[in-house]
Amino acid sequence: MGGMTPLRGQVALVTGASRGVGRGIAITLAEAGATVYVTGRSVAEARLPSSVRRVPCNHSVDEEVARVFQRIRDESGRLDVLVNNAWGGYERMVEGGRFTWPARFWDQPLWRWEAMFGIGVRSALVASQHAAALMVPARHGLIVNISHWAGGAAQQGAEADRAGARVGARQLSAVFDSFSMGVSS
Repeated sequence: MGGMTPLRGQVALVTGASRGVGRGIAITLAEAGATVYVTGRSVAEARLPSSVRRVPCNHSVDEEVARVFQRIRDESGRLDVLVNNAWGGYERMVEGGRFTWPARFWDQPLWRWEAMFGIGVRSALVASQHAAALMVPARHGLIVNISHWAGGAAQQGAEADRAGARVGARQLSAVFDSFSMGVSS
């Protein structure tokens, strides 16, 4: 960013930031000057700048998510940006020696569907609820929902869960619009 810090003073949380897109977003926000918190089950070992505040969290456990937001409230007193990137369903793509990800939907293991909805869609809702509790009183904030690469694959479950996340984002956006705040999906 060439020394520019347009986000100085802003506080951001990126969920699912141990690797991949979430990690890249967290690094970019930190380089832009934001105070950045990141979550993930293995985030303690993630290759991130030392300025990034790592908070280990399994987003399928609501109590762990609540602790993340309490820590942000206690340490920073605010949250300006939430990036919902935590996802599930891509673990164990090889089962019994078979690559199951591209399998027809009727051949997919049920746990994958449940993980996509339970961790992907549900975790975005839970995190957004906690974020709204910090953002709405301040009448300021942005929530961004990241789509997973699987949404473009021939994976019917992925299409359905991303659609659920988009509907949730539209509903949240209608509420946030009245506060001049934003939601993006």
